[in-house]
Amino acid sequence: LPPSAGETVPIYVNEGMDAIDLNRELSQMNGYYIDGDTLQNDVAGARDIVASLPANTAVMVELKSIWGQFNYTSNISNVTISNRVDTEQVDKLITDITSRNLYAIAVVPAFRDRYFFTINNKHTNYGLPVKGKSYLWVDSENCYWFNPTHNTAISWLQEIVAELKSLGF
Repeated sequence: LPPSAGETVPIYVNEGMDAIDLNRELSQMNGYYIDGDTLQNDVAGARDIVASLPANTAVMVELKSIWGQFNYTSNISNVTISNRVDTEQVDKLITDITSRNLYAIAVVPAFRDRYFFTINNKHTNYGLPVKGKSYLWVDSENCYWFNPTHNTAISWLQEIVAELKSLGF
């Protein structure tokens, strides 16, 4: 939820080689998080808020759900685009964020992806197997997970990251 009028919430970041040394002065940051529900129900409102954010504000956007649906127009083959999100409006939101002096952060659940395994049954060998069994591990939200040691799974994630980087994230 957005803070009340006049309310500030300090967030501090310490980056670089001295990340463990907290004796140095830290930098204050502002941030705005746009989740999947907002993308589904009020992307216009999110665009209005983004238009009013001060320069250098971090904006984090959920661009892929834990189930594997992409919330933007992707050029990657065999992805599942969410049918609950107006991807044209999300694409405009991305342009709004990246065309201003804002710090764009993409939220991408790297290893959770139900659709990758259920829609593309041929990819089940990239999943995280249950030890000693012939089936994939499923978490409490009925999502499959990539095997983080499989080169093809890593390549898939690198393709997503490269695309998002080209969009300005």
